[in-house]
Amino acid sequence: MMDDRISMLEDRITALEKLLKLVTLPDKNAILSELLNDAPRIYSFDFTSEKSDFSQWRLINADEISRKGKLVYKAVPFSKPYRKVYDPILANETVRFEAEKAKYIQVNIKCTAADNRPEHYIQIYFKTESDNEYSESKKIKIPCKCNAEQEITAELFPNKFWQGTITGIRLDLLEIDGIMEIKNLKVTSLPPFQSNSEDIVFSTEFKNRKTLDESGWKVINGEILDTDNKLLYKAVLSTQYRFCYDPILVNDSINADISNVRYVHLRCKGMPEGNWNAYAQIYFKTTENNEYSQDKSVGMEYEKKAKAFAYIDYLSNNPSPNSDHLEAWMHFVCNVCSNSYNLANYTDTFCTSIAGLHYLCCEDIVSEIGQKDLSVLATLDIPQIEEEILKMKLSSNPSWKNAIDNAEKDLSYFEGRLRYPLIECCGVDENDIADPQKIACFIDYVEKIASIFMNAS
Repeated sequence: MMDDRISMLEDRITALEKLLKLVTLPDKNAILSELLNDAPRIYSFDFTSEKSDFSQWRLINADEISRKGKLVYKAVPFSKPYRKVYDPILANETVRFEAEKAKYIQVNIKCTAADNRPEHYIQIYFKTESDNEYSESKKIKIPCKCNAEQEITAELFPNKFWQGTITGIRLDLLEIDGIMEIKNLKVTSLPPFQSNSEDIVFSTEFKNRKTLDESGWKVINGEILDTDNKLLYKAVLSTQYRFCYDPILVNDSINADISNVRYVHLRCKGMPEGNWNAYAQIYFKTTENNEYSQDKSVGMEYEKKAKAFAYIDYLSNNPSPNSDHLEAWMHFVCNVCSNSYNLANYTDTFCTSIAGLHYLCCEDIVSEIGQKDLSVLATLDIPQIEEEILKMKLSSNPSWKNAIDNAEKDLSYFEGRLRYPLIECCGVDENDIADPQKIACFIDYVEKIASIFMNAS
C-alpha cells in the first residue's frame, strides 16, 4: 500500500514538472487544449518499471544483460562471408496506433561502443497495416553520441510511408559492437519539451502573409505559393551569373547578440524535382562584416565536405591531372564516403575521415591502392574500401568493368555498395577476373535485385 502511494505521488510530481515547463512555451495554449481534451497517449514504454511487460519486445542479434532500472543488451555477431557483422535490433510488433496523430519518437538511450567511436546512427524502422514488412523505405535515420546517456528525438511524419495504422517499431544500431542501455521509448503527437522561451534569441512562425511581411523575411529566386500556417515557395530559375536554381529565404532586419547562440532550429520540407539530395546552407552576416560569404555559413553535410576535400587534395598534389586517374579517384572517394556510416556530422569523425582520404590520395588510385596500409584508417568503412579494391582489379577485364558500371547505375539506391550481389551471393574474388560464369552470375543477381525496385516503383 505504501509503495502504491509513493508511486502515485511520483506521478503527480512528474505531471507538475511538465506543467511548469509547459507555461514557458510560446504555443502553450494549443498544447493545453490537447491535454484538456483528453488527447490519448499514442504510445509509451518505460523500461525502468518492474511492472512493464517486456514480452512485447524481442531482441535480434543481441543478448539481454539486465532489466534492473533499464533494458541493457549486448550486440552478438553473426557471420557473413569474409567477416563478422553486428546489427543489434530491438523490435516490437504489438504496437497499434494511427500514424496521423503520431508525429515524434523519443528514446532515452546510451550506446557504449567497443571501438570507442564517438558517434553512430540509430535507424528506426516501422511497418504498417497496409505494408506489414520492415523495409529500407520505411525508416528514419538519426545520429547519436556514443558513451553518453541522451534523449534522442526524431520526426516521423516526413517519411511519406508514415501513414495508416502502425503495426511495428524496430530500433537498429547498424554495424556496431557494443552495449546498449534503454530507459524509455515514446511516440507522441507533440514535440518533446526543449528550451525555455528566454533561451530563444530569434524566432519566426509563419502563420499568414502579414506574419511574413512584418517579420522581415523575403524570398529571392523563388515564387511564394502559400502563406497559410506555413511559407510555401517554389524555386525560380536564376540568370544572374549562370542558369541555376538557388531559392533563398533572407532576413536582413535581424539585430541579435549571438555571443551565446549555439544552435539554429529550422523545420522545412524540400521537394526537389528528380532523384536529387538537397541540403540547406545557412549564411549569416555581422555588424563587423556586413556581407554574406561562404566562410560565414553552416549546413553542408560532412560527407559532402569530405568529398570536396578529397577533390581539392588530389588537385593540389596533381596540378595537371590525368582525367582518367582523377575520375577513378573521385569514383573511389564517393563510394567510400557514401557508405561510411560513421562519417556523421561530428567533428572528430570528420577529421579522421579527411586524414584517411589524405593518406589514401595518390596519382593513380587503381595501381597504387595496394601499397596502402588500411589498418591505419579510422571512420572510413574498411569493407567498402576492400570492395572498391576488388572492383578495380576485376575491371581490368572489360566484361567485368561493363558489368560493374551497369550495376552501379541500375542499383544506384545502394550508392556504389555492391557487396551483396558481388561477394555474398556470387562469392567473387580477385581470382575470378577471367571467369565468364562468375560475370554471368553477377549480372543475373543484379538484374533480379533491380527488378524488385522496378516492380516496387
